[in-house]
Amino acid sequence: MPMKMNRLWILLSLVTISSAQLLSTVCPAGWLASGDTCFQFNIYPPMKYDEASQYCQQNGAALVSVNDMVEHGFIAAQLLNLDRLRQDWYTSGERDSSKKIPRYVWTAIDREIPMNSQFWRDITQPNNTDITRDILVYGFDPRNLQYNIITVSDRNMKRSFICEISRMEVYRINAQSRGFDYGVSSQNVNMVPRGPKFVMEASSTVVMMEKSSRSVNMECIAFSIPQAEYLWTRNTSTGLVAINSQMNSRYTISNGRLTIDYPTDTLDNGFYQCTASNIVGKIISSFAQLTFATLGQFSPVQTEGVNPKYAEGALMECPKIPSSLAGGVSYQWMKSVTQSGFLDSEYVRPELNSYIFVSSNGRLYFSEVTEADHGWYRCIATLTTSNIYMNYISTEGTQSRISQAIRLMTRGSTAGKYPPMIQDSFINVYPSSPVVGMNVSLECFAYGTPPLLYSWTVHRWDNRRYTLEDHDRVLRIQNVVQDDTGRFTCTVTNKAASQTDSKTYTLYVESKPQFVMPLMDQHLDVGTKQLTWQCEARSVPFPTYTWYKDGVRITNSSNGEVQVISNILFLRNLQEKRDSGMYQCFAENSHGTSTSAAQLRILSLAPTFEKNPMALTKAGALKGDVTIECRPEAAPTPEINWFMNGGGLNPSSNPSDPLYRNIKGDLVIRDLQQSNAGTYECRAVNSLGEAKNSTYLSIYAATVISTPPSRDTTVSLNSTAFINCQVSFNRDNLDIVYQWLFNNRTINISSDSHYEHGLPPQEGGLYIRDAQYWHGGMYTCRATTQVDATEATGRLWITGPPREVSGVDAYSSMSNVQLPMGENIGEFDALLRWTDPQEDAAPITYYNIYGRTNYSQIYRQLYSSIPASQTVITGGIDSFRRQFFMKGLMPGVNYEFTVRAVNMYGVGTESKPS
Repeated sequence: MPMKMNRLWILLSLVTISSAQLLSTVCPAGWLASGDTCFQFNIYPPMKYDEASQYCQQNGAALVSVNDMVEHGFIAAQLLNLDRLRQDWYTSGERDSSKKIPRYVWTAIDREIPMNSQFWRDITQPNNTDITRDILVYGFDPRNLQYNIITVSDRNMKRSFICEISRMEVYRINAQSRGFDYGVSSQNVNMVPRGPKFVMEASSTVVMMEKSSRSVNMECIAFSIPQAEYLWTRNTSTGLVAINSQMNSRYTISNGRLTIDYPTDTLDNGFYQCTASNIVGKIISSFAQLTFATLGQFSPVQTEGVNPKYAEGALMECPKIPSSLAGGVSYQWMKSVTQSGFLDSEYVRPELNSYIFVSSNGRLYFSEVTEADHGWYRCIATLTTSNIYMNYISTEGTQSRISQAIRLMTRGSTAGKYPPMIQDSFINVYPSSPVVGMNVSLECFAYGTPPLLYSWTVHRWDNRRYTLEDHDRVLRIQNVVQDDTGRFTCTVTNKAASQTDSKTYTLYVESKPQFVMPLMDQHLDVGTKQLTWQCEARSVPFPTYTWYKDGVRITNSSNGEVQVISNILFLRNLQEKRDSGMYQCFAENSHGTSTSAAQLRILSLAPTFEKNPMALTKAGALKGDVTIECRPEAAPTPEINWFMNGGGLNPSSNPSDPLYRNIKGDLVIRDLQQSNAGTYECRAVNSLGEAKNSTYLSIYAATVISTPPSRDTTVSLNSTAFINCQVSFNRDNLDIVYQWLFNNRTINISSDSHYEHGLPPQEGGLYIRDAQYWHGGMYTCRATTQVDATEATGRLWITGPPREVSGVDAYSSMSNVQLPMGENIGEFDALLRWTDPQEDAAPITYYNIYGRTNYSQIYRQLYSSIPASQTVITGGIDSFRRQFFMKGLMPGVNYEFTVRAVNMYGVGTESKPS
């Protein structure tokens, strides 16, 4: 007999329940009830922290937040029973990494966790000083043989996790399976109105001058059906003011793009907001700031000279210089023998002189000074870019200033050898408040007799992003991430004197809010008692939340039917006119604002089997089981009643009984006999009408696939798909073996983490987790017993943004490339060609082009929303490819380009560089 494996995945059924069941608020299969909450303990497969949060959200739930000791006691007891391996379990608890004093928050409900709560394992857990331990989990204590809350590090480690949902909201588990096609004729799915959602929001822009002869563009793009209309407003002292070409001819609005010609600091400095609206509703963007950066002048007053003792260390301060761009100034130094320096000036070269160091704050340091360092020094300040979340426009050349000469002259006679001494201002970090995505420098410098050797000790070294520069005095971190938060130690050794000095610095990396739980569209019944909408963003410091409906801020209503508590919105007794529309959650901290939008549809629909008709016939085997599905569309949720050969049935709610109705409304018949053959009718009734459908059940001795894979199953990219395959066979005498094939090739489920067998009572089904485009295709379920075999096939479709475009090639006017008649490449132009990816989910509608020069490592968006119709190549050997002419590029500069395709589901993967 084949082994029947007990799998540990705790399944969440997508259920269709009657109104009576809805009112009873029964927790679904695979969920456990305690008080007014349903809990799901997901043992297998383990997931990363963000993956676990998203999995809970897909089911309308959230990672668990422990509100009191009663809830803690229930969870701890369940874990003792469920988890024989004594693993760690994710919760929604996180440490506030922006605080040096420990502080913890249940991020799913944005509530601070008491430091003295009894659910901590011991007092050392909340008060630990290791800031990398920033996640709260349930961990087993072998001393007390119980589970408690502990702090751990590494949110990328795969762990088990706990989801929770209010018992009042279990209807959402079924509602999550509804889409925009619910209640709509299948041939009209693409015509269903959809509210706008931003594909791109405008970034803040800095013009590196007080005025510019070039235009400034700020752009937002929203997807919607029908197409959205756009409005731009500017925040003034009197409030938001709409801007357009009638107000000022310098303004031009084309779709979502705002163009300002000849912008100036006086007229155009300020905050701008984009609004997108259609017949469904309205959304607003976060504010984008337009600023103008200027660099002032050094004081003309002569700075007092520096007179250090011979062979001691020295510091020269760069005179203060005003700048309107915080942190946006870089520094160099020049040295000359004469004060005027017109003929004998030369740059100070720290890379060639290991005892000299120029800090990012402009200070010039000497480990020791000698007569060779006598002279006059000038500080050079240059305006530069600093913030990764801003666009920069430089038009009239780089702004630089040179200070008055400062004299350095040593005093005294030859001294002895000095041990290394790291100066008070080090370890110096630039930028001083690092934000995720920035390039960060940690500087270390010591006085002392050369040669001085520098070394670093870090909590986690990343060879891809960490480099040592400037004689190892600078530790450079490229594209800093949250996990770089931690301790960094610099050690300086005097090789001659064999003496050392060291300093430790704790780096705190902050971040702009990024949603780990964005809003999801909701398609709910009219009269739904309560919708609890949650959003959750990760950032340092923690964000504050604001809610909007159709562009208007939501406040609590006097009757309690609308209530906002931080990142949670409660809507009660849903009504179509009042509650339908576009909702937004804004998450904001000191580094910026992120938005998430979703549509709320309130549905009223009489029952219909148009899209989900029952099969004309159904087959089952003697002594076997069969499930007869009844899946009408209806809103409110209908009552389901069953009939056989015209007579009413009274199925049980107990799964062990031979005739019972499951929570979905399906009829399950066990231990089939010939007397069970006949016509079965399902009748669905709600307040708006009634519908019925029927199937004929035949009883056979042969093995029969009673529930074959759906002909077409659709799932979103990176989501989980389930392909059903239920078999009716003689369970008393036979065993069944399930085998799955993908495009006629056997799937090795045990060695591919994307695939999992279903669990009883759906053990024949197949899960495809984290579905990728390459998972789309034909899936065959093959069921084999000792006496026969049968199989059935269905197709899986993956929907999502386009795949990566390929073959990106750039051509200049000197390139040998075939061009259609009448086309040519200008002297300062470039032609970009690429090949479209396979069209999986939806046609490509636009393209975005990004570029970088040999002077920058960062790709900037050069062109956005290029219509696909404007990229067609007419005739020639490349007619199957796409192309776009880029005009007015800078001469003498090397460019590298990438392309992203856009469809109705979003922006696709970035291509490989040209």
